[in-house]
Amino acid sequence: MRQHVEPHNILVSGESGAGKTETTKILLTYLASVSTPPIDGGLGVRSNDDNAVIRQRVLESNPILEAFGNAKTTRNNNSSRFGKFIRLGFSPLSGELTGASISTYLLERVRLISQAKGERNYHIFYELVRGASAAHRAKFYLTDAPVHSFHYLHQSGCDSRTDGVDDAAQYKRTLHAMTTIGLTPQEQTNVLQLVASILHLGNVKFVKKGQDGSRVADGCPSAAIVCKLLGIGSGDFEGALCTREIIAGFEPVVTMVCVERAVHARDTLAKAIYTRVFEYLVTRINSSVAPARDAASTDLSKTASAIGIVDIFGFESFDTNSLEQLCINFANEKLQQLFGRFVFGMEQATYESEGVPWPFGEWPMANEGCLALFEARPCGLFALLDEQSRLSKGSDRTLATKLYDAFRKHSAHFTASKLDQAHGAFTIVHYAGPVTYSTRGFCDKNKDSVPHDALVALTTSSLDFVADFFDDWHPHDLPASTTPIHSTKNNRSFTGAGSNPSSFFRSSLGGGRPSLQSSTSNILSATVVLTFKMQLSSLLATLEASQSHFIRCIMPNDAMAPRTFDSKRVIHQLRCCGLVAVAQIARAGFPVRLPHATYASTYAPVLHKSMTVASTNTLHLETQVGHALDAFVVATCGPTHVRRGRTIVFLTHGALQALEAALTTCRHAAATVLQAYARLHLVRTWFLEVRRAIIVLQSHVRMWTARNKFRRLRLAVQFIQKAWVAHRAKWSARSERQLAWTRRHAAARVVQSSVRRRQACLRAAALRHALTSNQNIHDDKHSVEEPETEVHSDHDQCTHDIMLSHRVSSSDDDDDSVDDVVRLNSHHIKRDASYVVEWTGGVLGLSFDVSFSTPVVRRVHASLSDVPGLGNVHKGDRLLSINDYNIRPMDNLTSLLLDMTPPVKLLLAPWTGPVPIFSNDMVTIGLAQLVRQRSSSVLQSSEFEVLVETATFAWSPYKTASAMVPMVHSFEGDADENAGLAMLQPSDVLLQVGAVLTADIPYEEALQRVADAPRPVVLRFQVGLRQPRAGPDQVIMAWSEGSLGVEWTWDKMLHRGLEIQRIHSHGLVAHQPELRVGDVLVHINHFDTSVLGFDEATKLLTQHNPSPLHLTFQKSPAWVRQTKTIIRLAVDAMTILLEAWTTYEVWRVLAAVALYCAIYWTDEILFFPLKFF
Repeated sequence: MRQHVEPHNILVSGESGAGKTETTKILLTYLASVSTPPIDGGLGVRSNDDNAVIRQRVLESNPILEAFGNAKTTRNNNSSRFGKFIRLGFSPLSGELTGASISTYLLERVRLISQAKGERNYHIFYELVRGASAAHRAKFYLTDAPVHSFHYLHQSGCDSRTDGVDDAAQYKRTLHAMTTIGLTPQEQTNVLQLVASILHLGNVKFVKKGQDGSRVADGCPSAAIVCKLLGIGSGDFEGALCTREIIAGFEPVVTMVCVERAVHARDTLAKAIYTRVFEYLVTRINSSVAPARDAASTDLSKTASAIGIVDIFGFESFDTNSLEQLCINFANEKLQQLFGRFVFGMEQATYESEGVPWPFGEWPMANEGCLALFEARPCGLFALLDEQSRLSKGSDRTLATKLYDAFRKHSAHFTASKLDQAHGAFTIVHYAGPVTYSTRGFCDKNKDSVPHDALVALTTSSLDFVADFFDDWHPHDLPASTTPIHSTKNNRSFTGAGSNPSSFFRSSLGGGRPSLQSSTSNILSATVVLTFKMQLSSLLATLEASQSHFIRCIMPNDAMAPRTFDSKRVIHQLRCCGLVAVAQIARAGFPVRLPHATYASTYAPVLHKSMTVASTNTLHLETQVGHALDAFVVATCGPTHVRRGRTIVFLTHGALQALEAALTTCRHAAATVLQAYARLHLVRTWFLEVRRAIIVLQSHVRMWTARNKFRRLRLAVQFIQKAWVAHRAKWSARSERQLAWTRRHAAARVVQSSVRRRQACLRAAALRHALTSNQNIHDDKHSVEEPETEVHSDHDQCTHDIMLSHRVSSSDDDDDSVDDVVRLNSHHIKRDASYVVEWTGGVLGLSFDVSFSTPVVRRVHASLSDVPGLGNVHKGDRLLSINDYNIRPMDNLTSLLLDMTPPVKLLLAPWTGPVPIFSNDMVTIGLAQLVRQRSSSVLQSSEFEVLVETATFAWSPYKTASAMVPMVHSFEGDADENAGLAMLQPSDVLLQVGAVLTADIPYEEALQRVADAPRPVVLRFQVGLRQPRAGPDQVIMAWSEGSLGVEWTWDKMLHRGLEIQRIHSHGLVAHQPELRVGDVLVHINHFDTSVLGFDEATKLLTQHNPSPLHLTFQKSPAWVRQTKTIIRLAVDAMTILLEAWTTYEVWRVLAAVALYCAIYWTDEILFFPLKFF
């Protein structure tokens, strides 16, 4: 701009949601940034503070325009619903931004009263309702008024944005922007008050009055609020909307209007108020950013140092298209015509600058006929629409009929089927595609007259700012000139930079109205179409008088989703924005253009060697190569496919394809030669390396073969020598060893006989001594009533009475030996006088007999205890003290023990004398939770104990071989509070309550003992009939009586359990067709046989009566059985071989055979050379 001293304009276009608004903001930010002057002299002060303020105000104007002119649509959360032309003025010397102006076009007023589904009204309404302060809420009657309470805001069912923008935060930003452009707080309040009045105006309701009249509904609070906010009387308000003044016989007559026309008048008044507010804000923005009076040019339309940005609407085609879409698409047709001329002019200028003849003449514009359909007079579409709008009896139906009659011959751009004619619709074929329009509402929208009485009431408002807003203003006042180069009387352009708020460039979808001071005929009033055509003509004149630049915004998808590209949608937008037509213009002539140097260097390989000319001058060489290439193209494609300009070579697509094909052929030939040489080099290198490696390998193999041959010969000779020496030595020593072995054997028998006699004498003496000294203890053992099946700990087993077993064995010389095993009672083992047991937590695991003067240990529950060192406690030990308290005979021992809680220190002493006779008064100590499960060897494999604290049980009788005992039917309790309860399941049998066997007492007494026993109490159970679950490849059978008919062996290879060795036909297993030899018994009830071992498992199988058992067999695959059979046979063969080797000295035979073979082959090797002599 500064170099050529001419104005520039940037046209930004695209569909809604394509990014036009954001692109415009980016352009403004960039231009404001690059126009910022440097800091002067390092002083940190800008050259002009006023221009810095202008830059800030230009950027801050965007939030205001977005709040009052943008809305959420289905395609965009911040869609601009108006067009704007922003002109930025710069200093011709420094390039600094000196001023700006904004012109607006075609504000979408219909959105104010109705919105489509999923769309919102303008942002300012939602920002006001959600972000206003408490004072403004009270002043504007918005307290406790949500968004959905207003008719104008909840018609579409959408009241929030989906891009995460907060309306309350945007409201603060809008107020800050108003302050930046110079609006005082009172002026901001006035603007917001008018916005709030529009919200309440939409809630005004009307009811029928009389036959055809209407009135404001009784008790409608919104009507009173609107009158207060606008400063007008309720009667004037109702009269302005519910009555109409007409001229009858040169006399004014007031008539009533129906409810529908009253609602229409209300909506029209709301649109007029909002249009006035929007234009007032644009005027104030232009005033705040206008160039200073001392600037080089205060009229931006006359200065050459200006850049304009046009944010215009894109081509629109919806399901239902009305007058708004007709005007927008007409504007796009005009802009497309400008764009085509611009591109066509650039093409023509390129040809002329290169000295290439222009082959096309005048380029026909594709949309000339469509534009003629709109602008023709007197029968153009806009002319007929204005005619019907000015007639008092004009209607949409009459307009449609005239359009059908006038454009019936324009079949190329205007069509209307019989179905369209029946609905008053027609179709216009635009450059971007056909669009069907509905004439319904065309005349009303073109006129859209504001009620005269309403404007009079507003100008006579009691509020000064309302009266000033609408004084001498009409929605369709035309500017003083329609060309951009003239200015107003205040020396301001029509862009709205004037100081008078009512003198600016207005545009909106509104209807004409005569001035308030003098009423003229409607025929002379301006219409929407006329105003828009004049605005568009002014904009096009400005664009044509400047250097234009075009930015096309393309929306990748309609779902507003990131990283999603809809190719069909993008192609449609490219066609709508005219880029397809640009491509057609570019392809019509010589679309391929290459500089001379690039042309020669790229396609020189195409020429044959004989065609190239050697030259020392590079420029001459390029020229010669270029001419040779031109000749090649002419010979290949023809003379019309290439033109040589001054710096560029022009080619057609056919010529380019011919050059590319020839270049590809040359490259393929060169690549073939290069590949041949490369393969030759690789193969030769590989051959040399392989030959060298083979020679080295052959030498090593020969050396290795010779060495091995020599070593074998030497080892054979050495082996024969050693074998012969060893054989002679062995035969000589064998007789000596046999004689020595005989002597040692005889001596050993004599020594063994003497030792056995001595040991038998010592055992007999010890047996007699033990029988004499422990006779009393043996008698006490039989007098104890405690049952033999009671399970004790490891130390309890040591306190049993003396157990003797006498085993007499005979030796080889028939000498008798006696092996007597004597186990003494625990009190004969030397122990300390006293010891301490620390119980810090968990289960103590001790049961005390309280029938003595001090508590005596009755049982030690090692499997339930959490106390370390419990192995020192033995049955019969006495409890002397608890912590520092010494137990006395008069103490209540039961309460003392039950009240004892950890942590405590227990002082115990061993019992001296014979084992006491215990009573049934036993107290078990164990109040804390069980920390971990412990295994004990005192319990049978099918038995377990439960330390009951709080658990409850339901019992059922169970018949055993000798008695009726309780069986668990169900139970309740916490496993953490009742140690061992986790192992319990229904069907388990109760064996013992404390120290009493349930088999020795009646069934009812056993239940009573369980209920009355002091807690905690130890219950011993036997695992009942638990039905196991079969796993994969498993078979479960129940066995209660009869013979299994199976021979078992232990699975020594996999150690899984008992393996079936043989099945007899008379057993129960033979009736299970799924079981075979080689299957493994893995579970007996819930016990794992691999853990029990062979002895315990066979014991369970032999002593199961009368309780039935559930046997779980693991089926072995056929390959496993076969593998085991092969291994067994191999082991048996090895065993037999080893026995034969040891017993029959087979190794001697094998050694003799090997020696014979060695001698034979040695003889052959040594005497082989003699055969040739």
